[in-house]
Amino acid sequence: MDSQVAVFLVVVLVHCVSDGGVLSFNLEPTLPVIKRGEPSSYFGFSVAQHSTSNGSSWILVGAPLGQNLQPQTNRSGALFKCPISSYEADCVQVVTDGKRDSISDYDDPSVNSEQLSAPVASEQKDGQWLGVNVRSQGPGQKVVVCAHRYIHQGKDFKWGIGLCHFLKNDFEYDTTLQPCRNKQRHAFEDYGFCQAGTSAAILEDSTALLGAPGAFTARGMLFGISVSEDYINKDRNQYKTPVEYQSREHKYEYLGMSVTGGKFFGDKISFVSGAPKAANFSGQVIFFSKGLNEILEVSATLTGPVRADNGEGFASSYGYELATLDLNGDK
Repeated sequence: MDSQVAVFLVVVLVHCVSDGGVLSFNLEPTLPVIKRGEPSSYFGFSVAQHSTSNGSSWILVGAPLGQNLQPQTNRSGALFKCPISSYEADCVQVVTDGKRDSISDYDDPSVNSEQLSAPVASEQKDGQWLGVNVRSQGPGQKVVVCAHRYIHQGKDFKWGIGLCHFLKNDFEYDTTLQPCRNKQRHAFEDYGFCQAGTSAAILEDSTALLGAPGAFTARGMLFGISVSEDYINKDRNQYKTPVEYQSREHKYEYLGMSVTGGKFFGDKISFVSGAPKAANFSGQVIFFSKGLNEILEVSATLTGPVRADNGEGFASSYGYELATLDLNGDK
């Protein structure tokens, strides 16, 4: 696409009539908010709304092929914050990369955002697709943006493990998670190409959910890791879905392609992930709860409908995308 990419947002008007029990909405197409990014950057591939603690409202836009502020990178992807205004070219890039310490090989929040460093020898940033997804935890809370094609490399290996950056409510860098790093790797057979961050979410209890659909020959995995700032009481376990390493079942089901969470069964929060190629390619949505030894246990499963008479629904990718809504307001 040679022309500039624009993000269009419409105003949703909700009208409630209590006496008649009517709930309706209108989409207002005549007054859209339009934001434009650099050509061929895939600006608008992901979008989220976010409010900072001081009440400022922003549109967050991922551009997976955008030019990052980190020096010595080429279209490694970028995240932009855009004010809700009538101007089309007032988006500003958010600092995400360039804070890695070359000695420890981990990101350091204390690095000055005006003095970003180039990628270290263990990283391959070009083509990492930062901005493949972006999510806000909610007003005045954290933001997550991911690069599922990030590569960790050495003298004789390159592993597509993926990563996610977490930002504070005011877009200052907070931390980075790489759940597939420093785990055994035998190419596609385990964590070598897990592509963590293909999907991501931050739940109300500050659990970060990261989907890794490429793990274990694309069986896929879901990770649940707390990013709470309550360092005394936070859950320090790193939960993950179980994988039968020797089993031939469930290959290429892509669990982790989508993630979300919520209180669906009482007061406990469930983790939810889509596996769009499960159940003979019709797709599944699987609910998990925390179990022993940092393992997530299956609580419930929804399977995409397939008609036996004509096969309708086959390969429908049920679970490819997920969203949590409180329809009856009983939160």
